[in-house]
Amino acid sequence: MLDLSLEINDADEIMGSLMSFTRVEKLDDPENRFNCNGCKGKVAVEKQLTIDRAPEVLIIQLKRFNYNGHVIEKNFKNVSYPWYLDLYPFVNGATEKDDLLYRLYAIIVHHGSTSSGHYISYIHSTQMIWYQMNDDAVIQTSFTEAMAQKAYILFYVKDESCLPVHSFINNLVMKREIPPPSAPPSPSPSSDEASSCLQFDVENVDEHTSKKSQTDTVNEDVCPKNENRVDIQSLIGVTCYMNSILQSLAHTVPLIKSVLTSPHYRECPYKESNDNDKNEEKKQICLLCALRNHIIITIQLQDYLCYIPRIFIDSLTDVSSNFVENEQQDAHEYLLCLLTKLHECCQRSPATNTQASTSAAQTSIEAESPISQIFGGKLRSQIRCCACGHRSQIYEPVFDLSLEIGEADDLVSALESFTRVEKIDDPENLFTCDGCKAKVVVEKQLTVEKAPEVLIIQLKRFSCDGNSIQKEFKYVEYPSILDLTPFSSESAREENLTYRLYAVVVHFGSPLDGHYVSFVHSHELNWYLKDDSKEKLISADEAMGQRGYILFYLKGRFSTSYHTFIEFLTSKRQPSDADKGSSSSSPGEFDGGSRCDESDVNKDTNL
Repeated sequence: MLDLSLEINDADEIMGSLMSFTRVEKLDDPENRFNCNGCKGKVAVEKQLTIDRAPEVLIIQLKRFNYNGHVIEKNFKNVSYPWYLDLYPFVNGATEKDDLLYRLYAIIVHHGSTSSGHYISYIHSTQMIWYQMNDDAVIQTSFTEAMAQKAYILFYVKDESCLPVHSFINNLVMKREIPPPSAPPSPSPSSDEASSCLQFDVENVDEHTSKKSQTDTVNEDVCPKNENRVDIQSLIGVTCYMNSILQSLAHTVPLIKSVLTSPHYRECPYKESNDNDKNEEKKQICLLCALRNHIIITIQLQDYLCYIPRIFIDSLTDVSSNFVENEQQDAHEYLLCLLTKLHECCQRSPATNTQASTSAAQTSIEAESPISQIFGGKLRSQIRCCACGHRSQIYEPVFDLSLEIGEADDLVSALESFTRVEKIDDPENLFTCDGCKAKVVVEKQLTVEKAPEVLIIQLKRFSCDGNSIQKEFKYVEYPSILDLTPFSSESAREENLTYRLYAVVVHFGSPLDGHYVSFVHSHELNWYLKDDSKEKLISADEAMGQRGYILFYLKGRFSTSYHTFIEFLTSKRQPSDADKGSSSSSPGEFDGGSRCDESDVNKDTNL
């Protein structure tokens, strides 16, 4: 065979079609019995189709067309298909050691009826970039759109480590196995292309920003949302890990409140380095001021435009020396490094931009700062002697909880495993008790000693066996409302420890070829998928059905939503001409936009 042709009448997804295709069928029609080669009689039999040899490239046809003797009919139903397909259950004699994981790389779709239709294809070119190929028109599209088509033919390639075509061609060019393409002449931007990007100035964002500008000046940093013709990837490189984190942080209400009311921006000598500085010489960056500007911009442009956070791209090495532009990185690692750097910015003396104290305690997570007040928590590790009952505690400040999910099907089970009492009774590694002074068996337990205002939970999907990075693809259910009380120390249970989910970061694909997106709960009823420059309204069920990697929870079951808080801010009076002409801005003032004072932000917001 060259392909698999699957019936879809009774299936809503590919796995269902494959299960139906390989299901055991009993043939017991008395008039059409089989001659058995064993017992030599006419008997009822069971028949089953399986795949005897898995191909390198798997082609699957979803049988949408049917001829009933008179006319050709088309099945228009939507059949979901996975990006990664495990063929193991359907291959004869396969074992778990066999590599039978396939990655989707092309889709053919038929639009229209049987008498008047049109074929197009969707191609996975590089990383998470998909292209719609429509005869002579090529348009960049999103991963989400490519996976939502009423597909007719699917193309899967074997081996999850197989490079996408763009990366494969680049490797050939680098090895000089094929010549690089000659650079075409640079065309002048058309009026349509010019109007697709708008001139933007951080200090002059006003209430009319959401209206389309008529200027012909092109600025790469601001582009229309959901505009497929804007190749964001070519502008900013591989930064989905950073984008998903910034999108989640930009919807963190306590953080927005903090950066808009902090006096840091007025006093920081390096804030000018963050405001669209075009000087070639790189200045020292204050990431806290950069985050403030980023949040203001996303608030002002949220209804129409997407904003490329170029200052964060240019300062990747300031966050950590491990981060290199145009290389895939881990979103969780970026988040922790960014929070640590923001915390350090808060510890600096504004006048000199140097550390206020050289003490290690001043720069640790435990030191007081707006970042540690919002994200900082504390774990207690308690050891109890099984002989005399003596207890000792060690406290560790943290920005997140990292949970194992190997044996957990939901978040609560993972938290139960994280805080479960562990008995340490290895005869070669007994503890010396401070109470009875003997080497004894002990019980150890981790609990949450101090619950943060914003709880970040990492579900540990990636592991390294020394040679390669492995990913756990299993679905782990997570609740929209989480009660942290059962997993906290006695002293922490005095306060309300109910949390509301407001953001989820998801990693699609394998460790070698993946993509990060974020799902944010910006309104009481609405969730949005943030996929780099693309934004899509989705249902709560879709947001809660993801294979989450990083979860963001805000303390308080009825805590203020992002949309409500932004409406509160923007409902304040518009700045006067005197406000706009002033060279200094108050801590609560949007640059050229809506204005609120610190007292206003702190008033009636349930924060």
